[in-house]
Amino acid sequence: MTEHQGVRVCINCGSDDAKVMHSFTRNWLIEARQTPIERLDELGIDDDFSSSIVKCNKCGCGYIRDVLESRERNSEWDEETLKERLSVYQGGFSRKQVNHIIYYEYSIISNLLNLVLRKKKDQSNLSLLDFGSSFSILSPMARVMGFSDVVAYDPLYPTNISKITPDNHPINFEFLSNMEDIKARAPYDAIICQSADEHFYDLQGEIKNIHNLLSDDGVVFWSHPVMDLDADINLLRNEANISDKGTLKRLRATFHVHHLNYVMPKMFKGMLKRNGFREAKVIMLDKRIAGENRFSLANIKLLSISLIKYFLGIIGSSYRKNEFFLEKSR
Repeated sequence: MTEHQGVRVCINCGSDDAKVMHSFTRNWLIEARQTPIERLDELGIDDDFSSSIVKCNKCGCGYIRDVLESRERNSEWDEETLKERLSVYQGGFSRKQVNHIIYYEYSIISNLLNLVLRKKKDQSNLSLLDFGSSFSILSPMARVMGFSDVVAYDPLYPTNISKITPDNHPINFEFLSNMEDIKARAPYDAIICQSADEHFYDLQGEIKNIHNLLSDDGVVFWSHPVMDLDADINLLRNEANISDKGTLKRLRATFHVHHLNYVMPKMFKGMLKRNGFREAKVIMLDKRIAGENRFSLANIKLLSISLIKYFLGIIGSSYRKNEFFLEKSR
């Protein structure tokens, strides 16, 4: 069996007192999730395997306690392997989804760039780190929109990632997989962490790490996935009896052995504050329906929602905020 990376205490308060909400076992993964046996064998999940989602009895934080280290870093890929990985990644995007993603991610970079430019005295050479980037389009978009030095970092990249990816001037950017290389190029004027923190083994340690990598007058965009354990736990436990394909797809995309952290927004905002960040108030006009006029009823509705969220943030409402523009508070 593949060894667990570790058994964790509460990722929020450090308490070692938690109740088990659900356990992933080989039998459950076969019977409820219909995971192919070949895939389980590949991950090293045998009959003795168990990885449990727990909830802290002290603060209520949800997290996986016994973490499986099954996604081993690849030493090297050849060009064919890279093509296969990219093909799988890109296969899930329809034309409509890509159009929406471009509008959304353009808004992210535009807001981030504006905040950075307001703070920087020297605007001649702006650096950006895409932290936990996978193969997102944020890195090339940031390069096109004015960041001159862009690094896409993911510890699961192979060590030869920069050698097998093309040098696409004038929008080139660099792929790196080694944290020491990332630290050597710090500080960064801007950092993006988009939908990655659910994978962090040491969540608060990585928040602090990003704080240390950021320049004193830099800005972070952080997108934090909201995965509501309390709302979905009964569905997860009863997954074997669910027939609705939409519900099954959502459960299987949300709850699995590689999603380690189930932290709700209010608690996550507390983590950001404790680790040296304060929030910059930004209107994220991030929603637009592809193919429709900007002033269509549907797009006006989305604009209205963005404005409502902005004013809720101004007054300190604890609505389920999952997008943050951050500056150093210390």
